[in-house]
Amino acid sequence: MLDDRKAASVRAVAIGLALVIALASLATVNTAQAGPPPAPCPPNLKDC
Repeated sequence: MLDDRKAASVRAVAIGLALVIALASLATVNTAQAGPPPAPCPPNLKDC
């Protein structure tokens, strides 16, 4: 009985961690796409 509960709790923690990691990666992707616009380039730099 205790082993079943332990396995279930370990599984729940693993699923929770996976969800947190997935949400964090989605949040970083969204902020990278919708972040502030890049600063305008100085006129002497053509490639930036």
